Amino acid sequence: MSLKDYLENKSSQLTDQEIITDTLGGQKGLLKMYTTALSEGSNPSIRDLFRKNLSECACDQYGSFEYMQQNNLYPLESAPPDKIKEAQTKFAEQKKNC
Repeated sequence: MSLKDYLENKSSQLTDQEIITDTLGGQKGLLKMYTTALSEGSNPSIRDLFRKNLSECACDQYGSFEYMQQNNLYPLESAPPDKIKEAQTKFAEQKKNC
């Protein structure tokens, strides 16, 4: 079997979970890069571009997450209400310090 035949057969064997997991991982990596670029950028127009791309990428990432959750590919446990309130308080305080 040639390498080309192997790769063609291998790619057709990827499962839906493998594809969407890889997509989600790539999107998370892009979010980290855009966050770093935004925080280190000094040119206002470039920062606006990074901010726009970051927001768009976050929406795409959430779409992938929702797809995975709806198809039982990303199971979640419900958080107790006190833990949710604790996280909200923590991040609200951090925002005040910016």
